[in-house]
Amino acid sequence: VIRSEMLTKLLAYVLCHHKQEMSVQELTEALWPEDTSDNPAGALKNLMYRLRSLFKKTWGGDISFIHTGHGSYSWNKDVVLELDTEVFDAAIRKAKAEKDPEIQTGLLLQAVALYQGPFLPKLANEYWIITQGAYYQGLYLSAVKKLAKLLEAAGRYEEMANCCSQALQFEALDEDIHTAFIRALIGQNKTKMAMDHYKKARDILYENLGVAPSTELRGIFEE
Repeated sequence: VIRSEMLTKLLAYVLCHHKQEMSVQELTEALWPEDTSDNPAGALKNLMYRLRSLFKKTWGGDISFIHTGHGSYSWNKDVVLELDTEVFDAAIRKAKAEKDPEIQTGLLLQAVALYQGPFLPKLANEYWIITQGAYYQGLYLSAVKKLAKLLEAAGRYEEMANCCSQALQFEALDEDIHTAFIRALIGQNKTKMAMDHYKKARDILYENLGVAPSTELRGIFEE
């Protein structure tokens, strides 16, 4: 367990940027965005030493996980590193390029199953986390909507409902996903549940956004 908040921040940043060279300036701005350190370069050097010691203590051996360059640091490319965020991103990219609906559905199911909510929530206030988190959330919601259409076309309404229900746990204000969830319930002949969810979605949207249901959502209710 890492007890140091700054060491946690450095570890997260290095892992998330392991495919690129990270300049000292870039790292110090990420770790001390408001110049809260009197000597950020020196503080970074000390923090990097602690991170290397942590790697050595955890995995042992003489492997250098992080290389030092001229005014920069980089991940040792001989140390294979795979992040779930990268697998998630790659699956969605493959799905977008795929023409076969069945293969596309499989890729999107794999991708959405990897999503576990906000990106690094314990570091949620870091500016670079906010940017990355918004990117992954946007990818996820787009993937869910595309997946819902594919599952509906295939008559796989139960999977469609499960997918939408999970997404609404993370983003309760997305009207498109509420609409898809209701369609999935109707597809399973769960009319009472569909009507109940419409009323719930209507209230959530009005209370949080001050908007009435869209024409599409109202149309489903009329059905």
